[in-house]
Formats: sequence, C-alpha cells, structure tokens
Amino acid sequence: MEEEIDLRPYVNALIRYWWIIALSALLGAGLAFLYATSQRDNYSATTIVAFLEPTQAVQFDPRFESVTSRTTILKSLPALSMSDDVIASLLGRLGDTEIEKATELKQHLSAESGSDLNLLYLRARSEDPNLSARLVNEWAEIFVTAANDIYASRGSSQIDFYVMQLQEAGERLNLAEQALVDFQGVNTLTLVTNELDSLTTLQARYAEYESSLTKLEDDIRAARAQLISQPGGVSGVAGEYTALALQSRVFQLQELLPVTVQLAAPEGATVQDQAQFFNSLEAIVIEMRPVVAEQLAELEPRILELQREKESLTARTTRLTSDRDLALETYKTLARKLDEERLTTNDITTGFRQVSRAAVPEMPVRANRTLAAVAGAAFGAVLSGLAIILYTWWRR
Repeated sequence: MEEEIDLRPYVNALIRYWWIIALSALLGAGLAFLYATSQRDNYSATTIVAFLEPTQAVQFDPRFESVTSRTTILKSLPALSMSDDVIASLLGRLGDTEIEKATELKQHLSAESGSDLNLLYLRARSEDPNLSARLVNEWAEIFVTAANDIYASRGSSQIDFYVMQLQEAGERLNLAEQALVDFQGVNTLTLVTNELDSLTTLQARYAEYESSLTKLEDDIRAARAQLISQPGGVSGVAGEYTALALQSRVFQLQELLPVTVQLAAPEGATVQDQAQFFNSLEAIVIEMRPVVAEQLAELEPRILELQREKESLTARTTRLTSDRDLALETYKTLARKLDEERLTTNDITTGFRQVSRAAVPEMPVRANRTLAAVAGAAFGAVLSGLAIILYTWWRR
C-alpha cells in the first residue's frame, strides 16, 4: 500500500507561526515601497515604424520571383532594430551625451511588434525628456534606412549588383556573337550540303538503273523465249517491234554508263537472227551491271564522309547559335531586372516609414508604489511560508 502524506503538521506550523509570515509580508512591502520611491523618474518617448505594402508589383520578368516570406521579414524587425550595426550608427550620432557604450545605450531602448505585424513600436527611456525623444527619432531614422536597404531594395547595392551582372552578360554576348561570325566566315555547310544532295541524287539514279537493268534483262529473256516458241522462220512485225523497244531501253540506260552500244535490229530477219540480237542485248546488259555496281561502290564512302562532315558542321553551328541565343536572353533578362530595380528603388510609397516623429514627453513614467508594495508583501509571505514548511519537514 502507498504511504499517505499527512499535511496536518505543515498546516499547523503555518498557523502557529502566522506572525512570522505577517512580519515577512510587511517587511517585503516596506522594502518594495522604498525601492519604488528611490527610483528616479524616467521619460519615455514612443514612435511607430510602419511597413507599407505595394499596391502594384513591378515585375518585368516572371522568372525573378521573391521567395522571402513577408511574415518572416516582419517578425525579424525587432531583432534588426536592436542589431549592432543600428546601435553603433545611433551611438555615433550621440556624441554630446553621457551614453558612451552600446550596451548602455541598449538599456534605454526597446522594440516590439504590435498586433498588426506591419507596425513596429520603438521606445526610448531617459531621465532627460529631450534625450528620450531624440533617441527614439534618430533610432527610427537609422532603422528605416537599414530596413529599406535590406528588405525594400532601396539601397544602391542591388542596382550596382545588377549593373555588374549586365556588363558581364554583355561581354559574354559579344564573345558569343563574334565566335559565331568567325565560324560563319569559314563554314562550308552549304557547300557540303549541296555536294551531298548531288551525290545522293546520283546514287539514287544508279540504284534505279540497277533495278532497271534487272527488269530489262528479265524482259529480254522473256522476249527471246517467246520468239523461239513461235512457229515459222520469220519473227514477224511483233518481234521486230519488241526488239526495237528493248534496244531503245538499252540506249536510254547508256546515258549514265561508260558503255557504247552499237546495235541495229534486223528487219525481216529470221528467228535465229532475232534470237542472236536478243543475246547481244543481254550481253550488253550484263556488261552494264558491274559498271553500275562500281559507281555505287565509289559513291558510298564519299557520301558517308560528306554526311559526317555535314553533321559536324551542323552541330557546331547549332552550339554556337545556342550560345549566342542564351547570352542574348540572359542579357535581356538582366536588363529588364535592372529597370525593375531602378523603378522599385525610386518608389517611396512602399517599404518602411516612420509614421510620426515622437514629441518630447511631458510627464515622467513613475513606478507604481502601491503595486510594488503589494508584490513585495506577497513575495515576503510566500518566502516565509516556504521557510516554515522546510523547517517543519527537517524537524520531522
């Protein structure tokens, strides 16, 4: 079984030594009252810094987008206002005051965001009312300038950055354009393409001739077989017409080949003479075949070499053109962004602004003596009660 805790001895001890608790409360109240009375009066001056959002966004190029959250920026403003750079700048302006160190200056300042994050409350406290107003107003001026430089791009650093980037992009564009111009001065792509097209057309004609030779050879053999199968000793008009037609086809194919054809179809020849004529035609066709094959074999390596050279020249032209286009697009994008930054920097309707200058406070901020006495009494009573409980526990 769990052991039960008996609280009655502690309650009895608190009741028994109530007078100690009362004396401690009175002592705490008296000390707190004296401390509040001894405090010097301070004058507090307050000013408000507001973040004015733009009603229209200037964005010439949608590829440049802001990635910083506005809420994150506004939440960081109190810390920025108390940063070392801001405090050091403010301390530099206070040359004729008794405040000489940044740590001492920070004790006079406080910053907090309001319920609306767009508003930042800056406060300065000092025994001198004029100094408190001066502190908070100069602090607000320094902070507004720093915040606009950082978050609203009001400073010249952003413009200088884009000017430098634009100059570098212009140099890259000039180099890319000059490289393309120099290459075009020695680029033989058009000549290679024309020669390749000519050889490809010639190769296609030779391939077509090769097919025509095969078909012509088949037709000669068919005509000869038909001639031999005819009765009688004369081939007739049909045979002579067939011989002339085949001879004409051989002459047409001779135009592209270095083969001389000298034949004449016999008129009124016998079947044997006509058959011999067909044999001569077939011999000529067979003689043409290796010539066509030789021409095709000679064209193939040249065509392949021209294709390789054309692809190489095309790839280099494409690469140089792409480099030029990319450099040009980069230059145009940076030029748009520079114009955008210049417009944004000159726009004073947005960004951080001090709503109003703080006036010299007329009434000091005094410590609440009654509240201090009540707090001191409560602290003394609680402290003495804990001491009595510990004493009782130690005795047991």
